[in-house]
Amino acid sequence: MLLLVLLACPHPPPPAPPGPEVAAPLTRDDAAPVFAELTRDGPRVVSLFATWCAPCAVELPMVDDVTRRVGIPLVLVDLDAPMIPDSAVHAYLAPLVSPNVMVRRVVDPDPSVLAAALPAWRDGIPLTLLVDADGVRGSFVGVADPMALEGALRAMLATTAP
Repeated sequence: MLLLVLLACPHPPPPAPPGPEVAAPLTRDDAAPVFAELTRDGPRVVSLFATWCAPCAVELPMVDDVTRRVGIPLVLVDLDAPMIPDSAVHAYLAPLVSPNVMVRRVVDPDPSVLAAALPAWRDGIPLTLLVDADGVRGSFVGVADPMALEGALRAMLATTAP
């Protein structure tokens, strides 16, 4: 009888896989300074994505792999609607990218924050930006070619090395 009771008890769900921490959402007032800060911190890749974007799910693991191989930090910028909880973004990213990737959310009902921070942005995702102290040095709209991305990153590093 005890065995039947034990077998009938539901097992706790398995723990969620480790994924990147989702930072506090950016608002219209604080997004532009954060983007400006990203361009001052040395070479990095900034990738704009959303959980509903099928091409983003294809591109994110590749961008994570290339940036880790080249040694350039990756920052993900989530463009999901405010009603999508951080936990859903975390669950989406966990199987796609390394847990140490920085993730920021932009909570803005229109694209004005990104348009102000990134004048070249035209509303398409995935969008992968190569940034350094001089600003945006290159971009890929849609799923980037891994070899082209790696070549562009290595070229950027070669021109920014001391």
